[in-house]
Amino acid sequence: MENCIILRDCSGFIHLLPDEILRLEGDRNYTHVLLTDGRKLLFSKTIGYMLERMPEGTLMRISKSHAINPTYLRSVFLRRHQRYVYLTSGEKFEVSRRRAQEMRRRSKLQSPATHPIR
Repeated sequence: MENCIILRDCSGFIHLLPDEILRLEGDRNYTHVLLTDGRKLLFSKTIGYMLERMPEGTLMRISKSHAINPTYLRSVFLRRHQRYVYLTSGEKFEVSRRRAQEMRRRSKLQSPATHPIR
């Protein structure tokens, strides 16, 4: 359990593996952690605080209020005014302009087979 992520909520500590987290959704000073099994956990911390507590590379921030697990990234669509990511769960999220530049740089380092960019 060395890769285990430990988060504290009102009922105590929660131990999660990085592959269990699908995405984070920020809502002001709260963060919803959505898990692959469909559970939704609520923490009274900002999304930035939550990302600082995660191991490097576990989640990728795509906008002010969303971070995704790249393991569940199905495809990326980055055009001038249309920037989206699609998850294996079927969800579609908009990528901010600044984060799109970062994703383009990352995609050049990765092979096209892992994350196709159209």
